[in-house]
Amino acid sequence: MVSAVATQLLNSSPVWLQNCAISAYGWQLRRQRYGGEFHSIHAELERSDRYSTAELAELQARLLRSMLSHAASTVPYYRQQCTLDPARFGSMGAEEMLAAFPVLPKSRLRAMRAQFVAATAVATVDIQTSGSTGSPLKVTTTSAAIRRNYAFFARFLGWHGVSPFDESATFAGRLFSASGRGRNTPWRRNAAMHDTLFSSYNLSDAHIPAYIRELERRQPVFIDSYPSSIYRIASFLKSGGRQHQIHPKVIVTSSETLLDSQRETIEEVFCCPVRDQYGSAEMAGFIAECEHGRYHVAPEYGVVEIVDADGAPVPVGEMGELCLTGLINPAMPLIRYLIGDVGRLSDISCACGRHAPVVESIEGRVDDVIITPSGRHVGRLDPAFKGVTGIRESQILQTARDQVVVRIVSDDRSQVNGTGLISNLSERIGTDVRITIEFVGSIDKEPNGKFRSVKSLLPKTHQVN
Repeated sequence: MVSAVATQLLNSSPVWLQNCAISAYGWQLRRQRYGGEFHSIHAELERSDRYSTAELAELQARLLRSMLSHAASTVPYYRQQCTLDPARFGSMGAEEMLAAFPVLPKSRLRAMRAQFVAATAVATVDIQTSGSTGSPLKVTTTSAAIRRNYAFFARFLGWHGVSPFDESATFAGRLFSASGRGRNTPWRRNAAMHDTLFSSYNLSDAHIPAYIRELERRQPVFIDSYPSSIYRIASFLKSGGRQHQIHPKVIVTSSETLLDSQRETIEEVFCCPVRDQYGSAEMAGFIAECEHGRYHVAPEYGVVEIVDADGAPVPVGEMGELCLTGLINPAMPLIRYLIGDVGRLSDISCACGRHAPVVESIEGRVDDVIITPSGRHVGRLDPAFKGVTGIRESQILQTARDQVVVRIVSDDRSQVNGTGLISNLSERIGTDVRITIEFVGSIDKEPNGKFRSVKSLLPKTHQVN
C-alpha cells in the first residue's frame, strides 16, 4: 500500500515523473496479479467455463466443502458460529452446509474484522474496499488469491475478445495534481499494463474534449469505466452530433449500477457492446455479463444467494439482498456475507452455452432502492426517464418514506417535461410518495468518484441478527 507521504510527494511531482512512478508501481502490481500461477489458473478456468450444470455443481460443492471446513476450523468467528461438526460436511449438499452458518452483515464484519482472519494465514496482503457509503474495510488476502481473482477477470475479458494486456483506458475515482508543465492533465499512464488512467472527477464540458483527444490518440482496445463516467463522454458526443475516432472492441463497466439508458447511449456512440461485471475487494462473489448480455455467476469463485430481510432465500425472480460466500480467499473467508447490494436470480438458460447460474439483474445498493410507506422496495427507476428530453444528468433522492426529490441538471429547463416524469415515477413508486423536481447546476459524486443515480437518505434499519 502506498503511504500518504509517498502519495503527497507523487502528487507534487511533474506529470512525466508521475507517469514513471505509476508505471513502476504498475509493474509490481502486474507481477502480483498476473505472475506466478496466474496462467495455469486461467487455463483451469477456461476449461471449467464450459462445464455442464452437473459438473459445475460438483466442482462448487467440493470448493465450498473445503472452504467451510477450513473456516470452521481456523477462523475464530466461524469456530463460534458454525452449528455443525465440520466432519459432517462431507455428506451434505451446498444448501445444507450453508445453513450451518448465519448471515453476516457488513456492520459485524467491520466491528470484528480481526475475528475473520484465519489463524493459519501466512504471507498475507491487506487491501481495502472503496468505502462507497462509509469508511473503507480492510480485507486480508494472499498473492495466490489475488491472482485467482484476476484470472476470473481475464476470463471475462476473453468472452469479449480482449485481454488485460491489451491497450486500455480506465476511468475511476482518482484525483490527479502535479507541478510544472501539463499539471492540469486529468490522466496518467501505466505503461506496465498499456493503460491510461483517467480521472472521473474532471468530466465537465470544458475538459471532455481533452479526454476525447487522448482516447483518440491511445486507441484503447477496451475501456474499463464507471458507467456514469463513460456515459458522460458518450452523452457529450451525442448531444452535439460530434464525430470521433474512438473504436474499442468492448466497454467494460463496474462499481455502479449500469442503467439501461446509459447502456443504450454508450453503445450507440461507440458502436460496441457494453458489458457489466460485478465484483468486490472482499472477494466473495464474481458476476459478469456474457456475449449475450446476461449476468452469469462464477460458481468457482463463490456462492450467490438472494435473501430477504430475515436472511432467508427468496424465490427465483424476486428481488432480495445479495448474500455471498467466497471460495478463493482462505486467509479471510466470508460466508453468507450481506454485501449491501440487491438483485434477482433467474432460472433461464443462456444462449451463450454456459451453464453457470444466471442473475436476472443487479438492482444496485440497498441504499439505492426506494422504500415506500408500505415497505415495498422499488429499484430500476431509469425507465421512467425514457422519452423525457432536456436532461443532462439526474439523481433520485429519497428524503423520507413518503418523499422523493428528483434532482436534474439541464441546459434548457423548458424542454424537461416535469409533469410527465413525475407521472412516470408515480406509476412505479406509487401515489403515496410525494415527488418533486429540483433543478441544480451539478450533482456531486461520492467521495470515491462514483455516481449514485438513486440515493436514499433514510436511516439504515436493515439489520440481520
